[in-house]
Amino acid sequence: MKVAINTQTAIGNKSGFGSYVSNLVRYVPQVSDVEYVSIENTEYAKDLNTPQRLFWDQIGFLQKMSQHKGIDLIHQPSFSAPVFTTTKTVVTIHDIIPVIFPENLAPASRFFFSKIMPFSYRFADHYLTDSHHSKNDIIERLHIPAEKITVTHLAASEEYRVLETKADKERIEGIKKKYNIPEDYFLHIGTIEPRKNISMLVEAFYESIVKNKLPYCLVIVGKKGWWHENLFARVQELGLENKVIFTGYTDLEEMPYLCSGATAFTFPSLYEGFGLPPLEAMAHGTPVLASNTSSLPEVVGNAAMLVNPENVFEIMHALHRVLVDQPLREKMKQRGYEQVKKFSWEIAARQILVIYKEIASGLHFKPLVQDEKTAGVGVGKFR
Repeated sequence: MKVAINTQTAIGNKSGFGSYVSNLVRYVPQVSDVEYVSIENTEYAKDLNTPQRLFWDQIGFLQKMSQHKGIDLIHQPSFSAPVFTTTKTVVTIHDIIPVIFPENLAPASRFFFSKIMPFSYRFADHYLTDSHHSKNDIIERLHIPAEKITVTHLAASEEYRVLETKADKERIEGIKKKYNIPEDYFLHIGTIEPRKNISMLVEAFYESIVKNKLPYCLVIVGKKGWWHENLFARVQELGLENKVIFTGYTDLEEMPYLCSGATAFTFPSLYEGFGLPPLEAMAHGTPVLASNTSSLPEVVGNAAMLVNPENVFEIMHALHRVLVDQPLREKMKQRGYEQVKKFSWEIAARQILVIYKEIASGLHFKPLVQDEKTAGVGVGKFR
C-alpha cells in the first residue's frame, strides 16, 4: 500500500505536529507493508504563514503528489484536508482548539483555523484523533459521526527515557549552561499563548517560590505564539527577569535533557487535545503538575498532581508541596514510569494500519471498540 503523507511539519523547526509525523513515518512501516510517500516542499523550511498553509494543503500538496504513481491513500496528519481530490483520505484532527478558543488566534489566522480547516474535514473518509476527550469534542462541535473517528493515543518517543550515564549528565549540564539555567528549576514546554495559561503559572511561582526566597527558577521553553506580549510584560512588572528564563524555541534533541534535569514539570494548560509533554517528562522520572481539564487526566492518570488551572492557590500549593514532600516525589516518579508504559507508538501504528486498509479497500468500516476503560489509560487525581 502506498500512502501519501503530508510531511511539511516535519521539516524546519519541528513542533509537536512534526514529531507526530516523524513517529508515523518511523513506526507504521515497521509493523506493515505500508510505503509512505513523503510529500513536502523544502522551499518552506520554516513555519508557513496562513496563506502559504492554505495554498500548500489544497494545491501544492496535490501537485507534488501527482508526480507519484499508484497512491492508494492520503494521510493529512495536521491542518486542513485536501478538498480537490478523489483519493481516499484520512485526516488526523489533534484537537479543535481553534473552534473552542477562536479569540486566542490572531485575526489573520482565525478564519483559516476555525472555519476553513473544520470545513475541509467533511471531505475526508476517516478521522484519527489523539484522545477520547478530543473525539467527544469533535462529535459535539463538528457533528462528525462517532463511527468515523478512531482514537490513537500518542506516546513518548524512545529518546525520552531515564538519563543516568555520565555522558547524559554532562549533556544536561551543558544545556543548562547554554541557557543560563541554575541547578534547580521548574520546567514548562509549549508555545507561549494564552491557552497554555503560563501567566497563571508565573503568578503562582512568584507567590509560592519567589516570595519565600526558595532557590528555584522557572524555565519556559517554546516559541512566541499569539498574544505573548502580556506575559513578558507581567514578568517585568514582578521583577522576575532573573527568575523566569525564556529559552525560545529549542531543538527537539535538547528537550529530553531539559526534562530530565528539572525538579518538576508544570503544565497548567486550559485545554489540550492530548498533552504529550507531561508524558515525556514522566518518562524521565520527573514529577508532573498538570491541569485537571480536557484530555490531561486521560493522559497522566493518577501519576501527576492535578490542579484547577484557573485557581492560582491550587497551583501555588502544588508547586510548594512537590518541593517539600520527598516521598511524594518518589511516588510520582514510580507512577509516572507505569503510566508511560500504557502508551506505545507501535500500538498506535497497528491501529492506524487497520484504518488505512479499511479505507483504501473501500470496505465497510467497522470501528474498533474504544472507550476510556478499554484504552488502558487510568484517569484520576494524584493521591
